[in-house]
Amino acid sequence: MLSILFYVHLHVTGFNRWVRCRGREADLRGLSFRKATLQQLDFSDADLAGVDFREAVFDGSSLKDAHLKGARFEGADLRETDLSGVRLVDAALFKGAAISHQQAAVLVTEPGLRVM
Repeated sequence: MLSILFYVHLHVTGFNRWVRCRGREADLRGLSFRKATLQQLDFSDADLAGVDFREAVFDGSSLKDAHLKGARFEGADLRETDLSGVRLVDAALFKGAAISHQQAAVLVTEPGLRVM
């Protein structure tokens, strides 16, 4: 049901700003949030396979433990996003996206590297 509400909101209203929505454990495969502003969205444990986040701005949102296979993030601003659970092997998904120094340090420590 949640994935339908997201789809209707995005495609019928044309509104591209999302504030304080819960997508926790939602199945949102293949949707497009391209160029959207995602403010305080919780996508924890959601299925985001193939979702288009290109040029989206994440403001205080969470992708914690989300399924991201085939998701696109080129040009996205993820600096204020919880990326907990993202593994270094998945980092290629974020090619071209902006992340913070702290997020980068967390990614490289995942396989056991020490950041000095």
